[in-house]
Amino acid sequence: MLKVFKNHNPYIVILLFLSAIIFKFKYLALESAVAIWEQNGLFAYLGLEYVKLNSFWIKFIVFVNYLGQALFLNHIVLKANLFPFKSYLPAFTFLMVSTLIPEWSVLTPALLNNWLILIALNYLMHFHEEDRKIKRIFNAGLITGVSTLIVGSSLSMLLVFLSAIALLSTWNFRETLLLIFGFLSPYYLLAAILFLQDKLDVFPLFLQFELPNSELFYNLNLMANMPAMVFMVILLLMSLFVLNSLSVKMLMQVKNVWFLNLLAVLIFIVAGIFNLSQGFSVWLPALLVLSIIFTNIWYSSAREWILNTVFYLSIIITLLLQWF
Repeated sequence: MLKVFKNHNPYIVILLFLSAIIFKFKYLALESAVAIWEQNGLFAYLGLEYVKLNSFWIKFIVFVNYLGQALFLNHIVLKANLFPFKSYLPAFTFLMVSTLIPEWSVLTPALLNNWLILIALNYLMHFHEEDRKIKRIFNAGLITGVSTLIVGSSLSMLLVFLSAIALLSTWNFRETLLLIFGFLSPYYLLAAILFLQDKLDVFPLFLQFELPNSELFYNLNLMANMPAMVFMVILLLMSLFVLNSLSVKMLMQVKNVWFLNLLAVLIFIVAGIFNLSQGFSVWLPALLVLSIIFTNIWYSSAREWILNTVFYLSIIITLLLQWF
């Protein structure tokens, strides 16, 4: 099966669809569907908190979002030439690890916000290219600004972009200023709309930030999700080992992009602490980048039987963590 996903045949998308059904089967068939909008200022302002969806449509939206995001992530990674050959392994890996934490199957603003994070990652992968660079930098800031209105911890993406400007090219004050202007544009537009509606006093409700406290950490139910987190740490260590061996043959620009991916994971994880009221869903952006990093395992030069064993074991462990 690993060999199948190493191909880039368009028909593999059908297998991805079936894999998504298998990984999400417990959620789709047995668990109750939940949608959470109430704690989001922007969604409340748009009236989405009053939108009531039945269980079928919630599950359908969650499933389509994950499948679509997996394919989009796969496209971004292949376009950036991060791996030796094209495949659907990044998409498969994302679908697999996205089932490890139950809260990741809840319809939340964070799940929908992942589309903006993916667009931002797409810009990040090409920050070193000079073609339409100014437009790309402004759009990256703009997308990040809109994203922070949905999930406050997306502000961390701004730090990643600032790092990219410094790392992938010669630091330029003009580019940094352009990125910040792009980031502030959605806030300026929102403030203008609220001012015209004489509702400027509600503007602070759109700032989705909070200080971490012990009660919020307790509500995360860390012990129940500890096996899944340990499993992801093991996958991370394995993937970093493989990435280190693959980096020998990489171009310097590709190495820099990988460094930014690792930096983004660290920043996303730390930033999530300032939105703990949204639970584990606040770390969905980190999951996107982690999926890219985990994919390195399947590109290892180890013997085929070892890779197949690790591949099938990962699937089995993922399913067991869901059901037991």
